Amino acid sequence: MIPTTTSPIATPVMNPVVPADTSHDAVPVHDSGAPAMSGPEKPGGALANLPPSHDLHSQVQGAAYSAPHGAGGPTGGAQGSPVDPRKAAQALMNQGNKALAAHDYKGAIAAYREAYDRFPSPRILMNLGSALRDAGQFAEAVVVYEKYLGDPSHDPSRDGEVRTAMESARAQLGGKTYTADDIAQSKELMTRGLEAVKAGRYDDALQAFRDAHQHNPLPEFLHNQAHCLEKLGAPLSAARMYREFAEATPNKGEASQARASAALLSAHGSSAPITATGLAGGMEWMQRGNQLLHAHKYDEAVAAFQEGFRTYPDSKFILNEAAALNDGGRYAEADLAYQRYLSDPNAPRADEAREAQQRVRTDHLGGREATITGVVESERLMKEAGTLYKDGKYSEAFDALERAHALNPLAKQVQSQAVCLVQMGKPELAAQFYERYLMETPGAPDADIVKRKIANLHGEAMQLASNAFERGQAAFNAGNFRESASAFLEAYSHKPMPQFLFNAAAAYHKGGDNAKAIEYYQRYLNADPKAPDADRVRKAIDKLHEKSGTQLIKPEVSPDERKAAQKAFDQGQLAYSEGRWTDASKAFAEAYKHMPEPNFKYNVAASLDRAGDTRGAVRAYQEYLNAAPNAGDADKVRARIEKLLDRVGEGLMKPQ
Repeated sequence: MIPTTTSPIATPVMNPVVPADTSHDAVPVHDSGAPAMSGPEKPGGALANLPPSHDLHSQVQGAAYSAPHGAGGPTGGAQGSPVDPRKAAQALMNQGNKALAAHDYKGAIAAYREAYDRFPSPRILMNLGSALRDAGQFAEAVVVYEKYLGDPSHDPSRDGEVRTAMESARAQLGGKTYTADDIAQSKELMTRGLEAVKAGRYDDALQAFRDAHQHNPLPEFLHNQAHCLEKLGAPLSAARMYREFAEATPNKGEASQARASAALLSAHGSSAPITATGLAGGMEWMQRGNQLLHAHKYDEAVAAFQEGFRTYPDSKFILNEAAALNDGGRYAEADLAYQRYLSDPNAPRADEAREAQQRVRTDHLGGREATITGVVESERLMKEAGTLYKDGKYSEAFDALERAHALNPLAKQVQSQAVCLVQMGKPELAAQFYERYLMETPGAPDADIVKRKIANLHGEAMQLASNAFERGQAAFNAGNFRESASAFLEAYSHKPMPQFLFNAAAAYHKGGDNAKAIEYYQRYLNADPKAPDADRVRKAIDKLHEKSGTQLIKPEVSPDERKAAQKAFDQGQLAYSEGRWTDASKAFAEAYKHMPEPNFKYNVAASLDRAGDTRGAVRAYQEYLNAAPNAGDADKVRARIEKLLDRVGEGLMKPQ
């Protein structure tokens, strides 16, 4: 059961401003020194006759929106006796001043309103505005201040004071503007809500109070929404409304009661099944989803937002679902959710959604757009990988997971790849994939277990690398240089330390295999461009090129091939200028195929870089350095490679 009280429902109450009759000229009223603009900015104290916490708010009782102008209130004499409206207004003015000084805003507002009905003086409007502002009825205060400034008989010497008070009230409205028509509509909606409460139609009452708050953001409307949500079995949403009411009301006693109610409802609602339907059900699923999202339970939050949309279709659920998918690392599905949200041309937070969607595509999808077929195919490939793994086909399972990850990158795919690599006897690479898994899954529940696995795998890899290194060193000393190089490369496969590449290059060099020596010296420099012996290694590469004559070799390019390369280059340049980065990379790659100039390879890399394809860009930049190791921008390119590798958290690229 949802915790509630058995106190009777109070007749709703509120004192918003009703547009006054302006068909007659206003006459000044002497206010006997009333503090027209001097009420406290943040009044304290409690209103009288407060109801229990879980009921309709007392500020909507009895004379809410009062009687019609000229009706009700003290008559000042026997029936039929003439009454001086000025004197009656002055008496009511004095009564309102006393109530305001005692922080009885409800009484002050009622007295000033009736005084103005008796004798419409702009001075009364000043005091009414102050009482409304201090009561937290900011929209009505602004309307009254505007009416005061528009009255031709008002005192212009106090315009500055009134405008300052009006702006302080307006500042509480979050930039929204409200009119006298809004206030009048809120009255009608409030009446409709109260009638629905009396009839037990809490869904209708909730909607009415919700709409009333849109027209006039009175704290009492929040309180009444909370009451309806309790009745409809939506405790989390009721708790949220009580908290909002506590923040909005100037009455400390009411705020304290509301916070206590919110705490009780939150404790119950966090685990209770959601049975509410319609708007109340939608609000409850929204609160449940947000609660799960803040607890980093992303998959459960996604399910809650989806259920909320089925209960009460609203685009806010789609936007929150996209956020939960994104935070949970389900990037392709997040992109699809953003696409659904943005399919509405009038989506209220479209710009924000587009920015988030672009970040997903750039940071996680290689700059591409996710598709439903891609997500479905990814799920099929994951099932296929499971079957291959059970059959002992670990390498094929790894490849299937890699293809699935390209279509719909999920952290669990990376974790499964790590498991495959362990079975393939590649502990260091397995450790790197486990590290990627943890990076893509902050707060993973199995983080401690995975960290222990990583430490064990690094230790295993180091032992394997050490064994291979010792074999390589022994073979080198024995003059078996090809065997030595093979052992050093085996050591590198277990533990990718640049020194192993250098040792392999030195073994090939000693064995007279100049081409292999050049290749691995260059890979050593790519892996450690700032190595202390980098200059010496570059000189060794130059000497080997000179010795073999390879530095003079340039491929023959026919006129037709050159023409085709120029055409592809022009297409790439156009695509790049138009921001079609993927098309540009393909065109520059085509140009390189016809004419293998290193600059084309650099253009491929730059295009992939802009497209957000980090791994592709790193590969192409390194191919450019392999083709032009002494390029003038080599250091700049190496720095860019390091930055890109930091982004994906993979360390230095390993040679294939």
